[in-house]
Amino acid sequence: MKDLTRTGQRLRIRRSRPDDADATFRWFADPLVTEFLPLAGERILPMENVIAFLAQVSRDDEPRLNVAIELYDGRLIGTASLREIVPEESAEISIVLGERDAWGQGYGREAMQLVLREAFDELKLKSVWLIVREENTRGVRLFSELGFVLEETMHAAVVIRDVPRAKLRMRLSAEAWRLRTSNLPARA
Repeated sequence: MKDLTRTGQRLRIRRSRPDDADATFRWFADPLVTEFLPLAGERILPMENVIAFLAQVSRDDEPRLNVAIELYDGRLIGTASLREIVPEESAEISIVLGERDAWGQGYGREAMQLVLREAFDELKLKSVWLIVREENTRGVRLFSELGFVLEETMHAAVVIRDVPRAKLRMRLSAEAWRLRTSNLPARA
């Protein structure tokens, strides 16, 4: 995958790099940050795994796109990715805002819009999909507001602390995205 930088009003996304490891490790060690992730706030990824992952996704021949979400002052606040990419068809999208003080300020929306522009404008994907836990109400609300539609509810898809939890599979088509964003100015 080529290198990239996309800019928004308050932040940019750029290809993840190995020097993002300290922030990434800290985020994935925070149980509140990982509460709705497969780690479920119960496990910590070892630093060597974080370093190996970032080394892999920063390679030019890497088929996934993993980006850092960075404020214009250089502060990293999260990460997002497109994976399981089927060229000119579809990909899974994900986002994690790792800095808790960045929550609730619209940074997730802005970053998702930039990743979606990359998916639809550059990669020419026809759709992107995601899986989100049903009780992640902020995430579900954001994805719905961006135009994602519910495709499937997977009841008791995961058990967290002995409680079965549902996951939602949501999808956004390029056509629906273009209709929603036709009045927004294009950014680099």
